[in-house]
Amino acid sequence: MQYALALDGTLGRWDFSLYGAWIFYDRPTIATTPDGLLRTYSRLTMQGAAACLAQGNWLLKGETAFWQGLEFWSPASEQFTRLDFLVGAEYSGLSETIVALELVDRHLLDYVPELRDCPEDPVEDDVQLTLRLTREFMHDRLRATFLVMALGLADDAAGIGRVQCDYEWREALIATAGLVLYQSGDRFPYEKIGDNDRLFVELEYSF
Repeated sequence: MQYALALDGTLGRWDFSLYGAWIFYDRPTIATTPDGLLRTYSRLTMQGAAACLAQGNWLLKGETAFWQGLEFWSPASEQFTRLDFLVGAEYSGLSETIVALELVDRHLLDYVPELRDCPEDPVEDDVQLTLRLTREFMHDRLRATFLVMALGLADDAAGIGRVQCDYEWREALIATAGLVLYQSGDRFPYEKIGDNDRLFVELEYSF
C-alpha cells in the first residue's frame, strides 16, 4: 500500500498546496546475496508545498519537497534525504503566445564521495532547466510547441528538444505531428539516449 494526501487552497491571486506521501521509491537498490542478486524498493516519506501567483500577464510558481529514506547500492546501509525545489514563470503578454521557463534542483543532503561509485550515479545537485514556447494560429485551431530541456548545466549534460504541432481538423478530430531529439550525457541514465530520436504522428478522434 502507498498513501498520499494533498490540501489545496486559494487566496486572492495566490494558489497554495500542501503535500504528504508514504510511497515506494521507483528505483530499486540491488544487493548481492548467496542466492543471487536481491532487488529491494525503499520506503520514502515526502512533505512538500507549492504556490502560484497570477500577476497581470505573469504566472509565478514555486514548489519544494523533502524526501527521506533514499537508499543507493553503496553504501547500502545508509539512508539519505533530498530537498527538491522548483521555480518558474510563464508570460502570456505576447499575442497568442506563452513563454515558460522552469528551473529544478534536487539537492542530496549529507552527500558523501562514496556515492560516486554507485551504479545509480547520484550527484549532490541534479539540475534541470526547461524552456517552452507555445503559439496558436488560425483562430486557435493550430498550436505549435517548442520545448528544450537541459538535464544538467555542465558541458557534458544531456538534453532533449521537442517540436510539436496540434491541428484541430474539425471539432472531434485532432492531428498531431512532432519531432523529439535527444542529446546524450555522461551520467546515468542519459549516456545513450542520443540514439532514440523519433518522429511521431497521431490522429485522435473523440466520440
